[in-house]
Amino acid sequence: SGRQEAQIAFQKISNAYDVLSDQGSRDRYDAFGDDNNGGSGRDYTKFYESFFGQDADASDARSADYSLHNLGNYEVIPFDDVPDRLVDIAAIGKEYLEAVMDTSGREIVMLQHQRIDILFVMLVHQS
Repeated sequence: SGRQEAQIAFQKISNAYDVLSDQGSRDRYDAFGDDNNGGSGRDYTKFYESFFGQDADASDARSADYSLHNLGNYEVIPFDDVPDRLVDIAAIGKEYLEAVMDTSGREIVMLQHQRIDILFVMLVHQS
């Protein structure tokens, strides 16, 4: 399933970060390869499950499906309310979309994921 694939990818990324963030781990990885001797051995399953697993499904009143592909999991963020750290990026993204797409009769919106609040998406849709 998509959740299982995402969990596996997340664990691989977490392990890679552990290896790359520590010189001793990098040395062990260089010497022994990818047999998990380089990583910290941390189990990120509990962390992942808190966002996407069974425990997260009933944690609040929003949809239990927190997938990245379900637009119901996002809130529209008006451009006037974009966080300060994203104002320039949002402006550049909006200019880019206007340059490469016919936006007449369409609206460019910024969305923020309800569960992963650092995830923003910009899209063009029919008004």
